[in-house]
Amino acid sequence: MATRRIGRPPASADLDPTTDRILLAAREAFSRYGYHTTTLKDIAAATNITTGAIYHHYESKKALFVAVYADAEGKVLAEFEAAAKRQATFADQLCAVFETAARLHGNDPTLARFSAISAIELRRHPELDAAINDGSKSALFNFLSTLAKRAGDRGELPTGLDVSSVSHLLVAMMLGLSQFGAIAESGNAHRKAVRALEHLIRASF
Repeated sequence: MATRRIGRPPASADLDPTTDRILLAAREAFSRYGYHTTTLKDIAAATNITTGAIYHHYESKKALFVAVYADAEGKVLAEFEAAAKRQATFADQLCAVFETAARLHGNDPTLARFSAISAIELRRHPELDAAINDGSKSALFNFLSTLAKRAGDRGELPTGLDVSSVSHLLVAMMLGLSQFGAIAESGNAHRKAVRALEHLIRASF
């Protein structure tokens, strides 16, 4: 079998219904059972295909996890960027991003669960972190850092406030809300928590 590059499949694969089914089933399995416990056999059974069909798309469980991460991250960040772009102030941008996260997680609960578990799994399995981040900051951190830096340039942040620290705090808040969304008894509880956070954000800026 030819060696495949670890990461998201080529763009043409996005049009393959089998690939979409595999990614969705894998996201569900990884988010429920964790990386170590989940097997390709489990994912194959959930999609009613063979493990050989999965190996046709991904060379290993590691490659599949990385692909699921890239797919989920790409979908979420595209929505975040679009939401933030429509707002003029830092407070409005943050509120729009958190509202978008609540909507996405409400529409697809596996996103919240996978976001929550993947942060833990990257710590447990350095090989996953190396394949995904390659020693650099996460895409979510870079996105939030860009928003914070621009806010600082516009004078919306207190003088001397470290942008990197702000970005780390925002990532922690985002992951915390993802974890809450994963365990909340209802999507309504998640949305209420997000709205409470929005009030705090607007009161701070």
